[in-house]
Amino acid sequence: MSLQAEFEELRPAIPKHAPLAETELAETLVQHVGEYKTLIDAVRIACANAESEMACILAPSLPRPAEAKRVIQNLLLAPGSIHQGVEHVTVSIQPAGTRQELTAIAKLLGECTSWKLMMPDDPRARPLRFKLQS
Repeated sequence: MSLQAEFEELRPAIPKHAPLAETELAETLVQHVGEYKTLIDAVRIACANAESEMACILAPSLPRPAEAKRVIQNLLLAPGSIHQGVEHVTVSIQPAGTRQELTAIAKLLGECTSWKLMMPDDPRARPLRFKLQS
């Protein structure tokens, strides 16, 4: 709730509209055709929503909850490996972070494992296990 209040306090200071030429996206946007643009937008929205949801799960475990999105971005950029076992697929990730951040990330990865996600094309429907790489 305090994080939500903090964001709501910032909202009046952020302009609702800005000319494109005055943003960091100036001269970098590309015009895509109809169906392709819809698909790209859907993927972007899904990724942004997933990042936000993961940040909400991670934030309470961090010493500075306002940095949850940054920690998630570091996690998503981290190197790792995938091991396909008989009963499950293990995704090991090696993110950079402080001891407290790594502890929070390990907790988040445990939460992700509990969702029993699986690769869509896995014929054995093995669940994914997420862990920090040693």
